[in-house]
Amino acid sequence: MKASERQYRPIKHGDVIEGTVMKVSREEIMIDIGGKTEGVISSRESTTLTEAERDALQIGDPLLVSVVQPHNSEGQAVLSLDRARQEKAWRDLQRSFEAGETISAPVVGHNKGGILVNIEGRRGFVPSSQVSSLPPGEANKQAEMARLHNQSIPLKIIEINRHRNRLILSERQAMQEQRESMR
Repeated sequence: MKASERQYRPIKHGDVIEGTVMKVSREEIMIDIGGKTEGVISSRESTTLTEAERDALQIGDPLLVSVVQPHNSEGQAVLSLDRARQEKAWRDLQRSFEAGETISAPVVGHNKGGILVNIEGRRGFVPSSQVSSLPPGEANKQAEMARLHNQSIPLKIIEINRHRNRLILSERQAMQEQRESMR
């Protein structure tokens, strides 16, 4: 009885559920989301899916999706792969923060205040005061930050606020923890 309740529970906007791939085309991906319901992921809701990933999708593969609209005019659910991946990234980051884990991320840019990193498609900020490889003083700070582009650096999450889309990290804390564990 409980299994059938779970299978036929109504879906609502924002739900993240696992579905099964039914059909893959260039324009859309058809997903079985249970409860005799199928959903559609349009090409604009699957922009994070690379060509190789799209080609590798097979009928029957599980896929995590987010509900954009429970029912469209054809009675299908409108789904988003991008939003589901975003949700999964936030959940993984929150889990890493709570566990106090050190993560690694590539530097994708910099600004006056620090460097920008990319973690599972989420943009994070490392204030220049939290970058251990920067020399003290303002003299060559911009050049040193530019030198870090495309390098992967160890980081600790020091602040995460999903509602404000805010992710603040520290290389200094990660390096300090690494040195302490070596002692």
